[in-house]
Amino acid sequence: MATIKLVEDQVDEISFVDANLPYKKGSAKDGKFYNRYKYEGTVFTVDSDHPFCQAFEQGQIDSVKLSKGTREIEIKDENGNVTETKTVDSLQFDSFISFKQTLNRAEHKAKVSRFKKIEESPVTAELLQELGF
Repeated sequence: MATIKLVEDQVDEISFVDANLPYKKGSAKDGKFYNRYKYEGTVFTVDSDHPFCQAFEQGQIDSVKLSKGTREIEIKDENGNVTETKTVDSLQFDSFISFKQTLNRAEHKAKVSRFKKIEESPVTAELLQELGF
Protein backbone atom coordinates (compact mmCIF):
# COMPACT_ATOMS: atom_id res chain seq x y z
CA MET A 1 0.00 0.00 0.00
CA ALA A 2 1.20 3.48 -0.85
CA THR A 3 1.19 6.04 1.95
CA ILE A 4 0.18 9.68 1.49
CA LYS A 5 0.73 12.50 3.94
CA LEU A 6 -1.75 15.37 3.90
CA VAL A 7 -0.43 18.74 5.06
CA GLU A 8 -1.55 22.36 5.11
CA ASP A 9 -4.48 22.98 2.71
CA GLN A 10 -4.80 19.26 1.97
CA VAL A 11 -5.89 18.65 5.58
CA ASP A 12 -8.66 21.22 5.08
CA GLU A 13 -9.97 19.14 2.17
CA ILE A 14 -10.91 16.27 4.50
CA SER A 15 -14.64 16.36 5.10
CA PHE A 16 -16.65 14.81 7.89
CA VAL A 17 -19.30 12.30 6.75
CA ASP A 18 -20.82 10.39 9.72
CA ALA A 19 -20.17 9.80 13.42
CA ASN A 20 -20.62 6.93 15.88
CA LEU A 21 -21.56 4.24 13.38
CA PRO A 22 -21.53 0.73 14.90
CA TYR A 23 -19.12 -1.89 13.61
CA LYS A 24 -20.74 -5.06 12.22
CA LYS A 25 -22.01 -7.55 14.77
CA GLY A 26 -19.65 -10.48 15.15
CA SER A 27 -16.64 -8.48 13.88
CA ALA A 28 -13.49 -7.99 15.93
CA LYS A 29 -14.73 -4.49 16.82
CA ASP A 30 -18.33 -5.46 17.62
CA GLY A 31 -19.67 -3.04 20.25
CA LYS A 32 -17.36 -0.23 19.15
CA PHE A 33 -18.12 2.72 16.88
CA TYR A 34 -16.41 4.56 14.03
CA ASN A 35 -16.55 7.90 12.23
CA ARG A 36 -16.37 8.35 8.47
CA TYR A 37 -14.35 11.05 6.69
CA LYS A 38 -13.77 11.71 3.00
CA TYR A 39 -10.73 12.87 1.05
CA GLU A 40 -10.85 13.37 -2.74
CA GLY A 41 -14.07 11.37 -2.98
CA THR A 42 -12.80 8.35 -1.05
CA VAL A 43 -14.11 7.56 2.42
CA PHE A 44 -11.93 6.39 5.31
CA THR A 45 -12.90 5.44 8.82
CA VAL A 46 -11.47 6.15 12.27
CA ASP A 47 -12.55 4.61 15.58
CA SER A 48 -14.87 7.15 17.24
CA ASP A 49 -12.82 7.14 20.44
CA HIS A 50 -9.53 7.89 18.61
CA PRO A 51 -7.99 11.31 19.49
CA PHE A 52 -8.06 12.23 15.76
CA CYS A 53 -11.86 12.62 15.87
CA GLN A 54 -11.82 15.25 18.62
CA ALA A 55 -8.82 17.06 17.10
CA PHE A 56 -10.56 17.13 13.71
CA GLU A 57 -13.75 18.52 15.26
CA GLN A 58 -11.73 21.27 16.95
CA GLY A 59 -9.74 22.12 13.80
CA GLN A 60 -6.46 21.07 15.42
CA ILE A 61 -5.01 18.75 12.73
CA ASP A 62 -1.57 19.64 11.37
CA SER A 63 -1.05 16.57 9.17
CA VAL A 64 -2.64 13.19 8.43
CA LYS A 65 -1.11 10.00 7.07
CA LEU A 66 -3.34 7.68 5.01
CA SER A 67 -2.65 4.42 3.18
CA LYS A 68 -3.97 4.11 -0.36
CA GLY A 69 -5.22 0.78 -1.61
CA THR A 70 -8.21 -1.00 -3.07
CA ARG A 71 -11.05 -3.09 -1.72
CA GLU A 72 -13.82 -5.27 -3.08
CA ILE A 73 -17.46 -4.19 -2.85
CA GLU A 74 -20.57 -6.15 -3.70
CA ILE A 75 -23.21 -4.65 -5.96
CA LYS A 76 -26.68 -5.89 -4.97
CA ASP A 77 -30.01 -5.79 -6.78
CA GLU A 78 -33.28 -4.57 -5.25
CA ASN A 79 -33.77 -8.01 -3.64
CA GLY A 80 -30.41 -7.87 -1.88
CA ASN A 81 -28.78 -10.45 -4.17
CA VAL A 82 -25.17 -9.83 -5.17
CA THR A 83 -25.03 -9.12 -8.90
CA GLU A 84 -21.34 -8.28 -9.20
CA THR A 85 -18.17 -7.61 -7.29
CA LYS A 86 -16.24 -4.44 -8.02
CA THR A 87 -12.75 -3.23 -7.03
CA VAL A 88 -12.70 0.37 -5.78
CA ASP A 89 -10.04 2.71 -4.40
CA SER A 90 -9.74 2.87 -0.63
CA LEU A 91 -8.02 4.93 2.04
CA GLN A 92 -7.07 3.70 5.48
CA PHE A 93 -6.29 6.04 8.38
CA ASP A 94 -2.74 5.60 9.66
CA SER A 95 -1.88 8.51 11.96
CA PHE A 96 -2.06 12.25 12.52
CA ILE A 97 -0.10 15.09 14.11
CA SER A 98 -1.93 17.83 16.00
CA PHE A 99 -1.02 21.51 16.05
CA LYS A 100 -0.10 21.10 19.75
CA GLN A 101 2.41 18.34 18.91
CA THR A 102 3.93 20.51 16.16
CA LEU A 103 4.16 23.52 18.51
CA ASN A 104 5.75 21.42 21.28
CA ARG A 105 8.32 20.07 18.82
CA ALA A 106 9.17 23.60 17.59
CA GLU A 107 9.55 24.87 21.17
CA HIS A 108 11.81 21.92 22.00
CA LYS A 109 14.01 22.57 18.95
CA ALA A 110 14.29 26.27 19.91
CA LYS A 111 15.38 25.37 23.44
CA VAL A 112 17.97 22.87 22.19
CA SER A 113 19.28 25.48 19.76
CA ARG A 114 19.66 28.05 22.57
CA PHE A 115 21.53 25.55 24.76
CA LYS A 116 23.89 24.71 21.90
CA LYS A 117 24.54 28.41 21.36
CA ILE A 118 25.31 28.84 25.07
CA GLU A 119 27.53 25.73 25.02
CA GLU A 120 29.60 27.14 22.17
CA SER A 121 29.76 30.72 23.42
CA PRO A 122 32.59 32.12 25.55
CA VAL A 123 31.52 33.21 29.00
CA THR A 124 31.19 36.97 28.87
CA ALA A 125 29.48 39.52 31.08
CA GLU A 126 26.73 39.85 28.45
CA LEU A 127 26.12 36.07 28.44
CA LEU A 128 25.97 35.96 32.25
CA GLN A 129 23.52 38.86 32.23
CA GLU A 130 21.39 37.10 29.58
CA LEU A 131 21.32 33.99 31.76
CA GLY A 132 20.24 36.07 34.77
CA PHE A 133 23.48 36.05 36.77
